[in-house]
Formats: sequence, C-alpha cells, structure tokens
Amino acid sequence: MKTITPFLTTILLLTSFAGHAAFVKMGSGMTLLSVDSAKTDAETRRGIELAPGSYELVVRYATVDDRKGDIKRFSSKPQTIAIDVGNIDLHIGVPGHYAKPDTAAYHFANEPEFIIKEKK
Repeated sequence: MKTITPFLTTILLLTSFAGHAAFVKMGSGMTLLSVDSAKTDAETRRGIELAPGSYELVVRYATVDDRKGDIKRFSSKPQTIAIDVGNIDLHIGVPGHYAKPDTAAYHFANEPEFIIKEKK
C-alpha cells in the first residue's frame, strides 16, 4: 500500500467532503513535485485535487527532441509557482515552443513562462 504525506491526506479528506474543489492538472512535460512543501507521490505528480485557497507549487519541466538523430534533452531545476485555486479546474503548462530543448534551456535560464488556464 502506498503512503501519502499527512498534508496530502488532509487535502484529500477536505476535498472529499467539500462540494467545491478544483483539479490542478500538469501539462505535457510538467511534473508536480510538491504542494506547500509537502512532496507529491506517483499518483499526484500529474495533478491533484485542491480545495479553494492559495498554494505554492514546486514543478519541473522536461523535454526530449530526437527528430534529427541527435537526442537532445532538457530538464529544468525545480520552479516555484504561486496559484490561487477556486472552484474551477486548472491546467498548468509552458508555451509550445518550449518543446525544443534548446529553447526551453534558454527560457528557464532567464525567466520561464508558465501558462495557467482555467478548464471549465
């Protein structure tokens, strides 16, 4: 049986009883590492249900390009994102041109852009 951190257990209990919660889903290449300093597990790395409130997420982005025979990889350092969660599901990703490892490396070395969209 898998163990869940006490913080995530609390969130799961709160959201199971609350009628209003939002699912925060990670986009392609994105991994959710922690929520308010509580590490995620294999089940919550792609997304998590959260009760309304403010959260600090730590995420990582990774991409691979092997189209020209040379394999290029990029994996970002952990990045912190502050979000406000309401009753609407959210999707967190990066711009499409970050799929190229060189482009992603350039932007993450400077100021990466994250796209947070509401999913109704």
